[in-house]
Amino acid sequence: MIARRHFFRTIRHGCAVMRAASVLVIGCGESPNDSNSEPVVPRNVLIVLIDATVATHMYPWGYGRDPAPQFRKIAREGMLFLNAHSQGANTTPSVWSFMTGRYPYLPEPLSSYTTHRPFDDDYVMAEAFRDAGFRTGGFAENPWIHSKYGWDKGFDHFKDVPALYDHEGERWSRIPDATERTLEYAREWIEDQGDERWFCYVHLIRPHDPYDAPAEYTSRYTRQPLRGHDHPRAEHRIRDVARTDPAQVTQDDLDYLIDMYDANLRYVDDLVGRFYDSLKDAGVTEDTLVVLMSDHGEAFMEHGVLGHNTTAYEEMVHVPLAIVGPRGSAFSRGAYSGVVDLVDLMPTFAELFGLNPKQELAGQSLVPVLRGSSAPVRDQSISHSAFDHFRVAIRIGDRKLIAHIDPEYREIKSFEVYDLKTDPAEKHDLSAEAELAAPLLDAMKRYLAGIERKDSADDPVLDPDDEARLKAIGYLGSD
Repeated sequence: MIARRHFFRTIRHGCAVMRAASVLVIGCGESPNDSNSEPVVPRNVLIVLIDATVATHMYPWGYGRDPAPQFRKIAREGMLFLNAHSQGANTTPSVWSFMTGRYPYLPEPLSSYTTHRPFDDDYVMAEAFRDAGFRTGGFAENPWIHSKYGWDKGFDHFKDVPALYDHEGERWSRIPDATERTLEYAREWIEDQGDERWFCYVHLIRPHDPYDAPAEYTSRYTRQPLRGHDHPRAEHRIRDVARTDPAQVTQDDLDYLIDMYDANLRYVDDLVGRFYDSLKDAGVTEDTLVVLMSDHGEAFMEHGVLGHNTTAYEEMVHVPLAIVGPRGSAFSRGAYSGVVDLVDLMPTFAELFGLNPKQELAGQSLVPVLRGSSAPVRDQSISHSAFDHFRVAIRIGDRKLIAHIDPEYREIKSFEVYDLKTDPAEKHDLSAEAELAAPLLDAMKRYLAGIERKDSADDPVLDPDDEARLKAIGYLGSD
């Protein structure tokens, strides 16, 4: 019964997304610079990444609730990308990809794809900004994106903010004020830069599980008083059940998790809104390009799993993305319905700020869209996932193929095909229709033939505490 009920809800959301797109795209091309004066050129760049946020849990994509009104308010000042996709269904390949401007690599052996390997010899976004004369600051709550694993490469200043602790050996819980402190550290660093040009990257781990939001938020989003669940231990129990016997996850269980996730999203959205408003009040946004985004999505049993890492369906790779230029700039306001990838950020910044990437980029610049173009940016989109089984998704227009890759021989073991226009919930596999599948399969084979390989034997070794913490939030497999 649970799958049927969730299926119809997902279909309704998918239809709402298409309706929302047809309305929002009308705004594309409206420029905030209404005077005849020279347009404002952004001097600085701020990226705020809200971890594990799926686009379809937000109002602009047709969601019935509005758990991210601040994101929506900020996005109205710039360009909202309705069909943005992450290149990884978990944090590390996604961040690696948009920071390098390249698609994720395949590790050797393939079974190690949960790798935390950082940048090695890759030339990354922070280095490109630093070499162009920008001060660079990074602030991260996610325990994967940590300086001891090399994710501080290119940053003049990088702040690791502890966000989780072991609660009596029973479960990992949040350090309550970690997100607030992360944003405060970033604000203070920005203020300290004075007249220097700067690039700032802020990686917030909310609404990533555990979905522990303050009580005033959970009470606002709970449809019934905790639904008889022992909050927050219930979240860990439900996840355990979903891993071992998904059929035993009840509709009440699923509704409870969605309530808690939405509450956590609303909480971090409020914090980001206050952070943005404080920068606006201080005049920072007058010459700053602001990017709001996520690194991957989050699943709620749409395809039999919870969380992320495990598949390449839309719920794990369709992410929110908004780019807001300074008021008075030449950038347009509105929404863009074409498909884009997060890997497109690096070439966008290279064009806008004269960066020298020093390597071939896989992405496409979004500058034409920011200046009002509605033309397609790219002819295909790529997303990876690998946790137990490696998958690669390729999307061309509204058609999407998900290939299951053999970990030993690196061949396509099987594949699925979907038409996202008529089946946004990816419930009807069309792989048997050879004429439809053939061009997608050919494109996938070409992509896999050219994909980069890296020996994962040199990956840094996790200490026991880090291993336990990362396993608790789903980034490592269970023993």
